[in-house]
Amino acid sequence: MFFLGLAGTLFFIPLAAPFCHGKLINDVDLWAAFMRVISLLQCWEDGRFLGTWVPEIYYGQGYPINHYYSPLFAYLVAGTTLVLKNPVIAMNVVFIAISFLSGVAMFFFARDFWGKAGGFFSAVLYMYAPYHIHQVLQGGACGAFLAFMFLPLVFWGGRRCFFSGRTRWAVLLAFALAGLILSHNLPAVMGMLVAGVYFIFLFC
Repeated sequence: MFFLGLAGTLFFIPLAAPFCHGKLINDVDLWAAFMRVISLLQCWEDGRFLGTWVPEIYYGQGYPINHYYSPLFAYLVAGTTLVLKNPVIAMNVVFIAISFLSGVAMFFFARDFWGKAGGFFSAVLYMYAPYHIHQVLQGGACGAFLAFMFLPLVFWGGRRCFFSGRTRWAVLLAFALAGLILSHNLPAVMGMLVAGVYFIFLFC
C-alpha cells in the first residue's frame, strides 16, 4: 500500500503543477467562476449566507446565479478563502484537492473489482482522462470538474449499499448524490441515469 501511495503521488504531481504558480489559469469561464466566488464572499460579508441574489455581477445589474446554478464549487472556494485569506490560492488549492480526491474515489470503487493494483491504475487513468483535464485547463468548467469527484462515490456507495445493506453505505450514497447535484446540473443528470441503469443491473 505504501508503494502504491508513493507511485500515486508521483503521478499526481504533473496534475497539480498548473495550480502551483500563485495565479489562475487564463480561461474566460474560469474567471467567471472566480467572479462568482468574490461575489459570494461579498454576500457573506453582508450577512447573506446563501447568496442567491448576487448584485455585483453582470455590470452591477445583479443576477440570481446561485439560485439555479449548482453552487458547491463557489462555496468550497469561498470557505477555503476564509482560511487562506487569498481567493486565488484558495481556488488553486481546491482544484488540487478535487483532482486528488477524484483519484481516491475511483481507487475505492475500482478496488472492489480488481483489487488494489487495479484500483490504482483505474485512479490514474481517471485523473488523466482527457475530458477530465479539459474541464478545468481549457473549458474552465469548475462545477463539472468537481462533479467527477462524486461520480465514483455514487457507484461505490450504491454497490456497497446493495451488497451489505449497512446504513453507512446508504449515507455515503446520499452524500455523493447530493454533492453531484450541487456540483453541476448536466453531469448530475447524466451520471444518475447511468447509475440508475447500473443499480437496476445489480438488482436483477
